[in-house]
Amino acid sequence: MLFLIAGVIVAILALSASDRSGNTSASTPQRDRPRPVVCGKTVYPSEPADEIASAIVRASDGETVCMASGSYPAITVLSASHHAYVTIRPVSASASVTVAGMEVRDSSFLRFEGLHMSEGFNMRDLPTAASHDYQFIADSFENAAYGIVLYGGSGPIRKVRIEGNYMRNIDFPGSACASGYAGGQAVTLYYAEAVTIAHNIFKEVSWHYIQGGSAGPGGVKVEHNLFEGPIPADRSACTHLNVWQIWQGGVNDTFSDNVVLGTAGHPAAITPILFETGPGGGVCADAMTGTTISNNLFINDAAAYSIQVMTTTGLTLTHNTVVGSTYGTIVYKTPGCPAGSDYDVRFNIDVQNRGNSGRSPDMSLGACRGRCLFDHNVSSDASAARAPGARHSVGYWRPNWIMTSWDTSVGHPPPPGYYVPRRLRVPAGYRPSGH
Repeated sequence: MLFLIAGVIVAILALSASDRSGNTSASTPQRDRPRPVVCGKTVYPSEPADEIASAIVRASDGETVCMASGSYPAITVLSASHHAYVTIRPVSASASVTVAGMEVRDSSFLRFEGLHMSEGFNMRDLPTAASHDYQFIADSFENAAYGIVLYGGSGPIRKVRIEGNYMRNIDFPGSACASGYAGGQAVTLYYAEAVTIAHNIFKEVSWHYIQGGSAGPGGVKVEHNLFEGPIPADRSACTHLNVWQIWQGGVNDTFSDNVVLGTAGHPAAITPILFETGPGGGVCADAMTGTTISNNLFINDAAAYSIQVMTTTGLTLTHNTVVGSTYGTIVYKTPGCPAGSDYDVRFNIDVQNRGNSGRSPDMSLGACRGRCLFDHNVSSDASAARAPGARHSVGYWRPNWIMTSWDTSVGHPPPPGYYVPRRLRVPAGYRPSGH
């Protein structure tokens, strides 16, 4: 993960070596001294932006294009088609490189590493092309209108890894609440699949931390991230901020091993997980398939629901812990749309919600046909035990945790007992793993 310590970004990552096809070998933590950078080409802030772009296009497969310290203008890269990763990164570990945004079209095998982005990456293809194999590794984004946009052309952008980045104060421009093109969004998936978003820190985002589901069977994996909030004060009256909003369907989307962390009175989002089928959930054709929400922790996270999931074919919602939400967890559909099918909703904890002075149920579970499992869940009211087929769920649980303290600034993962329950007769809830 990345942590901000006294203004310095510290990376704690297990990065993988990637072969020319984008597959990864076994991960090894970077504990040794970094290997020296071997630059195939070095560019400088004084060079015109089109010459810098040309160096990226002309680079040999597997080469590194180094950027000398300084501030760079916006750079547009067209048709940088490679067959092994070309890495764009600072010239040395001590070099500081700030780039006023990049637009990249119709390209392949590009890795952007260790850059500070004052505006984001707009990876937008022309209608005749479909880019693939992009990596964004250990970059920082601060005070930008957007972070990373993946917008395919003739097909979805494929094979993308977004890992170890720090994104803070991603805010759409102007005082009006008009997000426009990807405004106020850390990661935007307009047309993409086979995307992994892992080991990042997201903080103070205005519109969505992540928006959009997978456009194909390659799926989107969101795993081992920290979403810390809070909702920016000047946007709180108008934003519908979500940690991840799937708006018009998605295929094989996974949200696992993440922490969504707010503080009392300062939630991280309005509804962190909002998987809906079009406006108000009323577009029945936009149902999702193969949806997984597993082993996540939500603490003081939501101004509304923490987890809100609409019609899905194949839902796995297991081993999540929600504490101090407003309305908790809901699995449902809108009138006029069919129920989802094949749901596994088990081993979740949802307690101490504040909605309607505690009168709103911690869990509202249903709208399923076929194989439907709603059991071994835990609530601080009766709602877990009232779900269909709930024979082993626990209601009216009085929370008892091993540990509730974690200082996110000190640069280590959540401690082993963080919000792990004690004296609970079902093996429910989140377990810290791999952050």
